[in-house]
Amino acid sequence: MSKFILLISALFLILTFVHANVPLRGLSPHKQQPWIGLGDRLLHTFFSKTPMPLNITQARNSSDWNTPIENGACIPNLGYGFINDRIVVYYTKAGQLGGFGVRVHGVLSQLEQASFWKRVSPDVYQIEVSTRDPAFACSGQLDTKGGVLGDRLLVAPNSKFPISVPLTEAEADKAQFTKGGCITGMGTHWGFDLVEHPNLSGYSYTLMPVIPMYHDGFVSAILFYTHQLQELWPVGQWEGPFIPSLFCKNFCSDNCMEKESSFRVFSTMHFLFHDASLNKCDDRCPSMKKK
Repeated sequence: MSKFILLISALFLILTFVHANVPLRGLSPHKQQPWIGLGDRLLHTFFSKTPMPLNITQARNSSDWNTPIENGACIPNLGYGFINDRIVVYYTKAGQLGGFGVRVHGVLSQLEQASFWKRVSPDVYQIEVSTRDPAFACSGQLDTKGGVLGDRLLVAPNSKFPISVPLTEAEADKAQFTKGGCITGMGTHWGFDLVEHPNLSGYSYTLMPVIPMYHDGFVSAILFYTHQLQELWPVGQWEGPFIPSLFCKNFCSDNCMEKESSFRVFSTMHFLFHDASLNKCDDRCPSMKKK
């Protein structure tokens, strides 16, 4: 219980510098492929890079993405939700993509839940990221400046402790995220430890369950992770399983989770915002001190 209290206290402390939205509008740093906002596509599961519908019409016309959730209601900060297996996606009343997330099947501990995961049923939990100004979610107004994906990444937007993911590496560094390794097709990983930022505590429960990746200084992808072993690709949509020493490769380390059991299992789910081939790495871990 004392660890849980410490974690909640840490969440209060970090709100002052990571809660603010950091919208980015305009062109991508990639001159050959300009886009507005986060990117020009939304792909899930790194191994399959499966495209997701970019508007509500595409979702409703798809046999995979046309199942509504939340009783068909419009959810503040997100919009109208639909589910495909373990992935949820939200669209604004005007039909634009408004957010996305994942579901975990299993039982999460109090520490794992923190404030990010919401309980959908006794053994199902969900986490979302919103991508637009909340004014667009249920108003019917069209966002003319956020592009097809939106212009922000707000984790758990309807929780007590929503946290903005920095859209640039410079902002991630300023917000005391921990820089990790660059993986081709993804980008450079940055994680946020809720207690010991800018370092990693060695415990996984203090690492925010959403990890952004960056290419050319701008966010290129995010991943969700959980300790629960999920249905994994190619059978399911999740990736893995990864033991701590493998998961820590994201941070150019063998022991970033040194206080965890070496047999603890991680499942991950990547979401990519543009053509993965753009995310190239000259050096996986350039002159970095291991955490």
